[in-house]
Amino acid sequence: MAQARTARGTVPADKAVVAATLNHDELMKLLGGMGEVAQQGTEFHRMSLKAGVLTTDDGEIYPPRNKAPSVTVRIVEPPVYYNAFFLSKDELNGAIDAGRVGRDDMNGRFCRKYDDPARQAADTNEANAIFDDIARETGQRGSFKADLKVQIVPEDGQMTGEETIYTLTLPTTSIFEWRGSSRDQTAGAVSDYNFIVKLAAKAAADASEAGGDEDAQKVAVVNAMKALRLGGVIADVYLYLTANEAKTRDWWIISFDPIHIESPDSLVALNAGDTGDDVPF
Repeated sequence: MAQARTARGTVPADKAVVAATLNHDELMKLLGGMGEVAQQGTEFHRMSLKAGVLTTDDGEIYPPRNKAPSVTVRIVEPPVYYNAFFLSKDELNGAIDAGRVGRDDMNGRFCRKYDDPARQAADTNEANAIFDDIARETGQRGSFKADLKVQIVPEDGQMTGEETIYTLTLPTTSIFEWRGSSRDQTAGAVSDYNFIVKLAAKAAADASEAGGDEDAQKVAVVNAMKALRLGGVIADVYLYLTANEAKTRDWWIISFDPIHIESPDSLVALNAGDTGDDVPF
């Protein structure tokens, strides 16, 4: 895996008195214009992995590169996990006909069941209501996936705060690369190659280089997880082609290497009241 490079992320915001007349949107725009925090943009788009190449729906292309990242991103929101069925009458490529449960009108959609009940409640897609019916009918659980949101960091490292936010869907293998090989965080195989482990190791190493003792390094790891929750982690994205032991099947993996971790104290939470205390993986 590539070594973490010099940080190119946002600059910590200085403590300052702000006029009470500024509302949240105005404050975020001001901070973004000053380069103090990368705020959410006004448009939402999709980034996809197709045949080993990251592409965006507005025409950007990021192919795999030899010993170099394909792109550098700010992680706006860490993965949101769910199981999904694609509903289609022809049932091609693993799709399921919603007509099996008397809901032909739902064909052409995804139906999802989120790990987080709050996320489930927030998703207004009507097809989600028949997920359990489809699961019972087929005896399947659907594909395990996760959506995360990212912004592309310009080559010069200077973010304006207006960068497009892309939703990137991670397949199961890339989820394992992110956090380990089990849905249960207390089980499965975890290695130094997992993003969460790399993020924790970088935080501890940074604290150690700054003269921090073991306790300071533990605090740094906790703060790194908070920073991830609050959109304060910059990462290089690598694309790797891997295969099963028999070499009969191969697939691409999206891998993230953290290169900059913002101090949670300097971050402005994009959602009111979000302290970053929830575990972001």
